Amino acid sequence: MDAWLSEYHLVEDGTLHGDPLPEMGGMMIAGVVMKSQATKSTKDPLLRIELNHLNGQLPNLDLFNSVVRIAGKGKFALHSTVYGVRDMEQGGTDWHMLVPLRAMYTQAFIAVEGIHSVMGKYGVQAITVAVPSLTSYPLRHSARLLEAIARSLNNVLERFHQSYFLYILASSDNFVSIAYFMPIIGGVLLPLLMFVSLRTSFSLRHYLTLKGFT
Repeated sequence: MDAWLSEYHLVEDGTLHGDPLPEMGGMMIAGVVMKSQATKSTKDPLLRIELNHLNGQLPNLDLFNSVVRIAGKGKFALHSTVYGVRDMEQGGTDWHMLVPLRAMYTQAFIAVEGIHSVMGKYGVQAITVAVPSLTSYPLRHSARLLEAIARSLNNVLERFHQSYFLYILASSDNFVSIAYFMPIIGGVLLPLLMFVSLRTSFSLRHYLTLKGFT
């Protein structure tokens, strides 16, 4: 996938060698990787979504919201889960705070989550959609879900550039914007930065005093 994308976007990489493409289309709006879940769910079928790109980057929030809303409407009627968390609202027993905690953990310590992660390297907004197993959900519905997602992306007139790229998911329907958590992080780091700057200033003044510059 990485080699094919590098050839499509005319990116020269000494570590990748792909066959030249005979023809190329236009700009890639987004990418959706679909796979089937291996285990059969004993409860209502769920749609599992993987969204982390390389090194903790995230796809545009509009793409994620579009997939969640399409899957939850009409004949599909699928609850969407992220980071493998199914809380009580979705018929599970997981603690609802596991979603933001796992979001921060995976973004910090897991470099690659799936095939879709490589697409983000080339500016393609992509996610992986894991549909329920064939024994618990008809293949026809899974194919129609993929078609509905493709049709919605086909109506996009330009690249995803609005909405958010920096966020923390609180659930499949809620998120925390960077406008809320960055000031908190700044407030936590500010005392540390002040301590380091004051310590450096005192150390420099002591050094200059010993050398006779003051």
